[in-house]
Amino acid sequence: MIRVSKHSLKFSNKEKIQKLNKFFELYKLTLIDYINQIKDCKLPLKTMLTSKQLPDSALTHSRYKQLAYKQASEIIRSNL
Repeated sequence: MIRVSKHSLKFSNKEKIQKLNKFFELYKLTLIDYINQIKDCKLPLKTMLTSKQLPDSALTHSRYKQLAYKQASEIIRSNL
């Protein structure tokens, strides 16, 4: 079974869109920080690290930190 989820910002107000944009900016900063730390050998290059092993960056929520690290490690691996 294929599950599909569609999301729309059609009926959202300016404040919600601003919060969403701020979250995207914080995620981008965290992602860039993790990429730089992996390149500088401050973080190991693994497929997944626990949130306790990841340093606090712009985002402090554990799930978002794990997602950002996973994406950063995928970016680094694709460029090797």
